[in-house]
Amino acid sequence: MQVQPIFIIGSYRSATSLMGWVLGQHTKIFPLEETHYIYRLSCDAVSQHELGTKGLARSFLASANISRRSYCVAAGVSCNDLILQSRHDIVESAKLPQHAADASDHVKFCVTPDKNRWVDATPENAHYVYSLLRMFPKAKFIHILRNPKLVASSLMNFSGVGANDYEEENAYNTWTRLVGACQLAEKAFGSEVVKRIYFDDILTDPESVVRECLEFVGEEYQPDCLGPFSLKVNSSRHKQPQDISIEGNINDSRPYVRNAFKLYQELLQNKDLKNKGDLKSLRLCKQKDADLIFSRSQKGIDYINGDRARLLAENSRLQAESLKLKVELMRARLKVIDWGPQAVYAGQPFNAQANGASALWIKVSGLEEDVDVELGGTLLPTFVADDFSVITVEVSRSLTSIPCAIPLTFKEKESGAVVGELELSVLPFAKHKMFS
Repeated sequence: MQVQPIFIIGSYRSATSLMGWVLGQHTKIFPLEETHYIYRLSCDAVSQHELGTKGLARSFLASANISRRSYCVAAGVSCNDLILQSRHDIVESAKLPQHAADASDHVKFCVTPDKNRWVDATPENAHYVYSLLRMFPKAKFIHILRNPKLVASSLMNFSGVGANDYEEENAYNTWTRLVGACQLAEKAFGSEVVKRIYFDDILTDPESVVRECLEFVGEEYQPDCLGPFSLKVNSSRHKQPQDISIEGNINDSRPYVRNAFKLYQELLQNKDLKNKGDLKSLRLCKQKDADLIFSRSQKGIDYINGDRARLLAENSRLQAESLKLKVELMRARLKVIDWGPQAVYAGQPFNAQANGASALWIKVSGLEEDVDVELGGTLLPTFVADDFSVITVEVSRSLTSIPCAIPLTFKEKESGAVVGELELSVLPFAKHKMFS
């Protein structure tokens, strides 16, 4: 039996799940929930083959003369067998009470002897068309294209269906990322492998869309496939955007909106896909696949970790250099215009504040942020005016209890580097008495 899976690809909120259930009503097609593990398996199979053919003098796969292609196809056959053997258990699980809310009279989730094909509606499969075809050479892909503004609006209100809302830029970039991957697959493999359908056609003429899709995958039309269309196509409840036209959005001030609508316009202007793919796109698809495989290999993980370590080290170096320049700039700019008292008497209060503490005031220029002030190495409570023109520091009596000259230093807060320095004179109290 040939393995002929069907993959529905496109952006989230483009009816990919709905079309999975639609085709899954066919007597020969079994619908899968979004899988995510299959596309990962398609990449990992390559790494497994590499592991099984290198390192040892007589490794198993090399000795058995099993090529990478054969190994990946075997992995696809095993994956297919596992799915087909699990159909009954999947259906029985769906009947459990906790899944009752998902049931519908319009959707038949059952196992029949003829359901020997399956459909997977995981949108992320768009990035893995090359590797999925390596594992399933007879696979078919259906790309659903929906207006990017409608998709973004739906993603930004995703909480209406129990998910997390997207930020606007992330919503548009998600559409561009997934639809861009679908476009590359269309160019690389042609219309014999990837078929494009349009969300608007699903709304206006669902029967024609279903007939096209079933003809594409080689199955006869069955009216039961229209059942899921009785459900609401877009289940998120939110106010729809007003202007979804290309003309009204392609010159938007936001680059992520412009990029999405430029891609959307390009796809709508090129509806007639070539039967066969072009070599340039195929090579690009192959390179992206190789990059994905490398990123998941141990060598790739080691490289990424090493690269991350190098980037962290470089970032630390740049931060240190930036801080050094900041300190030098502060030191050059900070000027003390006046300050006082510049001399105090040992053990005596001075410039008394409302809270009874003694204080020094420093009038400065060139200060653009808060600084720490220390007297003889002791950090003082410091208050900087809103316009950074005056610094007031509180001084405890214990710091000026004996006659001496004490350094008064200004330090950059983050590094503790000295950016300015004065000297406070503490005079003997007896001298004070003589002057009085």
